[in-house]
Parts: sequence; C-alpha cells; structure tokens
Amino acid sequence: MRPTFMGFETATRGLMVNQKSLDIVGNNVSNIGVTGYTRQRTDLVSLNVNMRYTRYNQNSVPFAGQGANVYGVSQIRDKFLDKRFREEYADVGYYSVTSGVIEDLAAAIDEVTPSTMSTAISKFQDTWGEMLSKNITESTGAANLLAQATQIVQVFRQMSAKIDNVWGQQQYSMSLEVENINSILSRIAQLNDTISQERFNSMTVGNENYRPLELLDQRNVLLDQLSQYADISYEEQSDGQVTVWMGAKSDTNPPAVQGDAYQQLQLQVNDSDPQFKTVSVFWAASGQDVNFASGSIRGNLDMLNGRGLGASSGRNESFTQGILYYKDKIDQFAKTFADA
Repeated sequence: MRPTFMGFETATRGLMVNQKSLDIVGNNVSNIGVTGYTRQRTDLVSLNVNMRYTRYNQNSVPFAGQGANVYGVSQIRDKFLDKRFREEYADVGYYSVTSGVIEDLAAAIDEVTPSTMSTAISKFQDTWGEMLSKNITESTGAANLLAQATQIVQVFRQMSAKIDNVWGQQQYSMSLEVENINSILSRIAQLNDTISQERFNSMTVGNENYRPLELLDQRNVLLDQLSQYADISYEEQSDGQVTVWMGAKSDTNPPAVQGDAYQQLQLQVNDSDPQFKTVSVFWAASGQDVNFASGSIRGNLDMLNGRGLGASSGRNESFTQGILYYKDKIDQFAKTFADA
C-alpha cells in the first residue's frame, strides 16, 4: 500500500516542474533583445528511485510513479551553425576592409570624368597645340607650357600625398584592431577562469554537463567578435574552458587562449625605407608572424603591404594589389610623362 500523500507529492512535483518551464520560457521572451543571449530550455526526467544503497535488496516498484524532476537548464545552440557563422564573419571582415580601402583609393586617385589629372593633361595638350598652330614666340609658349606642366606635377604630388594618407589612416585603424583583439583575448581568458570555478562550485552528481549559461553567452559573444578579425577555431575542455586558436591549428601556431592564459598581438611598422614601408603583426611572446587566412587583419595586411607582381617577400610585401601597388602606378605614370 502506497503512502497516503504520495499522490499529492507527485502532483506537486509536476506543478513545480511545469512552473520552472514557464519561468524559462518567460526568461527567453524577456531576453529577446539581449545581444548574445541563447534560448534556454528545461531538461525533464522521470524521478529516479535509486535502490543501490539500500541495505536489503528491495523491489523498487512500490517507489515508482513519483513524478518528474528538472534535470537541468541547457541552451538551444547549434555548434555547426556557430562554426559556419564565424567562418562567414571572417570573410565579411576581410572584404569590408579591402572594399573600404579601394573606395578610399578611388577617391584619392579621382579618375571619375572629369578628373583632376585628365583636366590638367588636356590643358597641357591644348597649350602645346596652340603654341604650334599659332607660331607663338618661344619664350611665351615655353612659359605657358611650363605652367601647365607644373600643374600636372602638382596633381601627381596631391595624388601621392592622398595615397600616403590612406595608408596612414589604414595603419592606424589596424593598430586599434590589434588593441581590440588583445582585449577580447584577455576577457575570454578571464571568463574561462570564472566559468571553470562556477561549474566546480555548482556541480552535483547528475548535472556535470550543465554550466553557467549567462557566462557562456558572454564568451560566445566574444568569440563571435574575434572571428571578424581572423579565422578562429576552438576546443571545449572538460572543465568548461575553451582553447582558442587564431589561424590554422598546428604545432607551429600555439593557442591564442588556453585556460586563463592568453597571448598578445603586436603591430610593427617597418619604415627603415619610406619607399618600401610595410607593417607586420606578430605574437609578442614568440615573435612569430601571424598567418591568418581571412578576417580584417588579413585584409589590412593585404592592403597595406600589397604591391602586386612587383612584391618582394624579403620586404614583407604581398602580391595583392593594395595601396603600394597603386602608389607604384602613380610613380610609373609620372615617369612615363616625364620621359615623354
């Protein structure tokens, strides 16, 4: 014969379980606009009557039917979608930088008709033709022609100065990105430590896989932000921490974050020769240059160091048609005009 109040206890547990589910639904609704929040759910299980530690071997049937219980609260999150999103976000970061630099270069070169350069050359040609057709005196014609040639030289200088300004602005923007990356890596390492401690403090038998969800949300937001700067990968550890790599995971590329420790990036401007000024980004601890396949850091390196087919690996240049490529084209144009 079952205990008198067992039915009431079963009903009470059912009410409590469903009330907790309603609480989690309300929490999901109230956090719809919160950045990084991951929808949660209650994991329900039938109440387990454990006969393992009883003194005598008893039949557990009389103890069955005692209702349900909340096993834990978990996140509804897809790791595959996380991976795909971060891969695409790295590509967005790369193309955002490169397209922005190309737009700045287009504004600096100003080749939209009528451009400053085409107008100056047209005036130079008109002056030359006028001098030949009207048989203007040598001194007067030379003075007019020299004035128009000087105007072309000034346009060359203005275009070169504007391109140098684009390079300087992009280098400064990249230095801010490196600072942001270092800050993100530091915060991920701190969250690793906090999550590990919180998980240990709250861990009981049966809920080892449940972790502090709000802290996981904060860390996921940081991982999303980090993926804009470079291609990243990570591995979850048994204590709730994550090990993060920036760039390809290999023996020669140590983790950017491991436990509560992290590496710092450093930006260096190589300007010993102003004609071949480039930048490099490396890990401060090892001095090893980064090798990112995508992301805004890769985009910045390609644009700042890109010299096209004339690039030299010894000068840290790339074969991308970046800012240096267009600066060289202006120099070649000026030399061709001077020779002609």
